[in-house]
Amino acid sequence: MLRKRIVALLAAGAMLTGTLAGCGNSDSGSKAASTSGSSAKTEAQSASSESKSSSSSAASGTSGSEAKGGNDLISDYASYETVEAADFISRDSFKLSGDVSKEYTIAYVAGNMGSAYFYAGPTETQKYIESLGCKCLISDADADLATQVNQIENFITQGVDAIIINVVDPPSGVSEALQKAADAGIPVAAVDSMLDENFENYLAFIGSDNYALGFSCGVAAANHLVELYGEVKGTCGVFDGVEGNAVAQLIYDGFWDGVASIQEDHKLEEVSHLYGGAWTEEAGLQMAEDMLVANEHIDIMFAISDPFLMGALTACERAGRSEMFMCGRDGDKAALKAVKDGTAVKFIAGQDPVGMGIIATDLVLSYLENGTLPEARILRLAPIEAGVDNIDEVYDPDAAF
Repeated sequence: MLRKRIVALLAAGAMLTGTLAGCGNSDSGSKAASTSGSSAKTEAQSASSESKSSSSSAASGTSGSEAKGGNDLISDYASYETVEAADFISRDSFKLSGDVSKEYTIAYVAGNMGSAYFYAGPTETQKYIESLGCKCLISDADADLATQVNQIENFITQGVDAIIINVVDPPSGVSEALQKAADAGIPVAAVDSMLDENFENYLAFIGSDNYALGFSCGVAAANHLVELYGEVKGTCGVFDGVEGNAVAQLIYDGFWDGVASIQEDHKLEEVSHLYGGAWTEEAGLQMAEDMLVANEHIDIMFAISDPFLMGALTACERAGRSEMFMCGRDGDKAALKAVKDGTAVKFIAGQDPVGMGIIATDLVLSYLENGTLPEARILRLAPIEAGVDNIDEVYDPDAAF
């Protein structure tokens, strides 16, 4: 089962803390995870009874009668293990039942706000925090570790009530600063990028399920081939970032497992796997140009991130090539619009950076209000699946991302 597979990968140390620079996905609207093109969420839910029992219900948790701080916070952190929730979560999983009792100040420590994805997360979360009657302070580390450490320490000095952080690589570099936050009784929730595996003094991590994102794309691609050929066969080209990137490897593994879930003895051959380095449209364009020259016919083009996908689409259109089914992972507006416009891009497995911030906000406020802890520390959102059949339900031209 899909979720069992993910938990097993985490236990084996495969869920490393790296992120895909420049990747992005989602908006502040109501994008909902659909089941178009993939059984990823269904498999995840059916696997929940086989997953670790200590994480069987992400939305429920232990609670105290008063807000905690200082040594109480560290004691609470130590009271539950770093386990992954068996089920996907949603934006509504941890909503407060009533208004907050005071105007809390929450700091959002962004790792890099240089792309639409990373900009939407903190700015839309700020709007949500303010809608609850609280304050939100945003800092942008511009992908610099020393800057982020300094920002964390400044927020601690200012006496903020909670911190939401998208950590800069390497995540171990902020552990000492985050320990100071714990010592000061300031709860921390990490989004998008996991903290160092040896650091456990934080409330929760909220992020995407990268394996599931790849799995969704693999299922969609395989189903297309079944419609086209009556079986899963043909040629496939992959656009990747940096060889050895752990997150990209999870997405890639998920893709091929998704293909195999439709036809175990499939005949889909990977004829090209290119690495672009920087996660940009320009890199995707160059990789696709090379791939098209080397291959007269390609059935499937799979991109680890949407910028690669959009660059590849440009290359295909310039070359007059449209035979391929293009799919990718991220979910930004440009990629979703490409699906809506009837281009060769037919399926997107999207993320929700705004949802991550909203959930993190609900979690830290629940703790500040009544000491509530989620039963599982590692929480993941389901892929937002966008295909030709449901694109009108997912695509929002006014979305933040």
